[in-house]
Amino acid sequence: GVIQRNMKEDGLFISSGIIDMKKDEVHQALLTNGFEIIEVNEMGDWVSFVAKIAKYICITLFYSQTNNEFKSQRER
Repeated sequence: GVIQRNMKEDGLFISSGIIDMKKDEVHQALLTNGFEIIEVNEMGDWVSFVAKIAKYICITLFYSQTNNEFKSQRER
């Protein structure tokens, strides 16, 4: 993605100021976009993530019979 192209190979990406109700959405977005999350910090209703570019990514494909569609999940 755009962010990874502008990062050094060993650089860290810090995403902060995330309201707790969006924590799972941001977590999944980071994984989906090729990041490895190395730290999660929580203070009251706020969350921050520290991530780095994942070296290895595993993509799991599964079929949802409820929605009749394939979905994928990317993990390190």
